[in-house]
Amino acid sequence: MCRLRKIKCDSRQPQCGPCELIGAECIYRAVPGARPSRLEVDISEIRQRLDQITALLTSDRHMEENQPVHHATPSPRPAIGISETGHVSLADRDGVYIEFPFMIIQRRSMMRLLDLDLELARWLINMERAIAGYPALVGTTPGFSTSRLLMMQSHRLTADLASFSEHVHTWYPLFSVEFSDIFFYTIGNVGSSPVNSCLAILVLAIGCMAGNGNAAVPLDRRPELVYIHEATSFLQNVFLEHSIPALQCLVLFAISHLHLLQPCQAHDYILAASSRVQNMLRSHQYPPNSDSGELLGRAYWTILLIESELLIQLDLPQSGIWAFNDSVPLPSASTVWHFPLRPTQTDTATLRSSSHFSSIPSNAPADNTLVYFVAEIAMRPERYAPHK
Repeated sequence: MCRLRKIKCDSRQPQCGPCELIGAECIYRAVPGARPSRLEVDISEIRQRLDQITALLTSDRHMEENQPVHHATPSPRPAIGISETGHVSLADRDGVYIEFPFMIIQRRSMMRLLDLDLELARWLINMERAIAGYPALVGTTPGFSTSRLLMMQSHRLTADLASFSEHVHTWYPLFSVEFSDIFFYTIGNVGSSPVNSCLAILVLAIGCMAGNGNAAVPLDRRPELVYIHEATSFLQNVFLEHSIPALQCLVLFAISHLHLLQPCQAHDYILAASSRVQNMLRSHQYPPNSDSGELLGRAYWTILLIESELLIQLDLPQSGIWAFNDSVPLPSASTVWHFPLRPTQTDTATLRSSSHFSSIPSNAPADNTLVYFVAEIAMRPERYAPHK
């Protein structure tokens, strides 16, 4: 206004001097704001997109709750029945897992994005439950015994054992440093305990599966079939014996079914292992600072991780294992077993020249074996705990 009157403004506020003298209304021009930086613009766009995604997911969840669930499924899949109890799956509970991972087969929004059947997870469960657990073993008679392990070539045993150590035990370190001695003593003596025999055979079976990578090959054509057949014959001993090796057998049975792409049967064994480990923890029979207590703690965390991964993808019962989450200490790396993937020539010569099987010393530091296991435990946020 001062420019229009050709009067010099003294910038006094709320009313400048010239306007006050002549009794005119003093109006200051609005100062233009500073232009936002490129970073601020990008952050603003990201927030807008996140708001849009949140709105879409929220509306999708409300739409799923309000619309009826249809029983029809794409051909040739059989119709999927819905439980009359109104059970809600772990991933779809409203208000419990707001930040639950969305890229899972239980999420209907994820199935829509992939253009898959909305009931794919339930269909997979029903399909697995409808077939025999060991179709290749039905109608067969046991023709293999633990004593025949003595006649197997040493390089095959060590290859399967090393494969188990490298591909499985790195993620689920169940055993202590003495396991090699126990393993070779068990397969070298016919009079070994049934549970230890089952444990050694399961290690060979899983190592054979992990090393071959033959998940698409029918079970009756796989080399690990003979191991699985023999291990199942010891199941009654595993369930009757209340010991840490028996608990480890239940865990290994679950891991073997995971390798066979049978998550429901793996979950059955994990439920049994979870019940067993919870009873052991309640009994206080194994002090936490003892070697047995360390093995029990590793078994607990292994069971917890496997069960959690199964429950994320499939709507399966919970075992309540998270109740001991705060009371079981993290595992120690001082007594972790490791078997070298490629034994040295000296070690192999020692094994071949021995009159009976003996252990092969590990060449890798034990500390590295437990890194992934502890990291996976630490990455399990509290919001994933089923009991929360």
